[in-house]
Amino acid sequence: MIYTQVLNRGGKGVKSPVDDMNTVVAILGDFDATFPDLKGLPHDADRVPGRDLANVVASCLRQGGLAIVGPECEEPFFAVRCGSGREQVKVLCYIYKPKAGVWVVEAGWRQRVLDRLRGRGKPQGLNAVLASLHEGLMREPRVREMRWFAKLPADPFGEVEFRLGPFSN
Repeated sequence: MIYTQVLNRGGKGVKSPVDDMNTVVAILGDFDATFPDLKGLPHDADRVPGRDLANVVASCLRQGGLAIVGPECEEPFFAVRCGSGREQVKVLCYIYKPKAGVWVVEAGWRQRVLDRLRGRGKPQGLNAVLASLHEGLMREPRVREMRWFAKLPADPFGEVEFRLGPFSN
């Protein structure tokens, strides 16, 4: 559990607990990290690597019983969406270090300031999204190693503190 400073009505700082959930997973994986040759590439073709990882992520979420939209290319990411409105979770997939085969999958959501002040934190479906991602990626043979973080470090496979799953402390 970490604490963040929140201003109350009088303008004074009040400490408020914030869940330090691991929503980012760094993956050492054997996915195609080749950037395509842009010359002669059709307009609707992917211009960044990661479609195969995004398809795996979409499959993990479907197997977890979640309704999804995507994957869609939103350069430089591939995005898969679960839920809708305030409860929508957007899962981004992207290459982090192409030569080393390091990929990142991160779950995020939009949070308005007013919602944060009212204590409405993460979407209700976030736990299901993270659990489905973790279980599905553990079964994927192209994933050699996974490290979970609350915030992605510069070198996720260096000498850094990490977690083994999204709910580990």
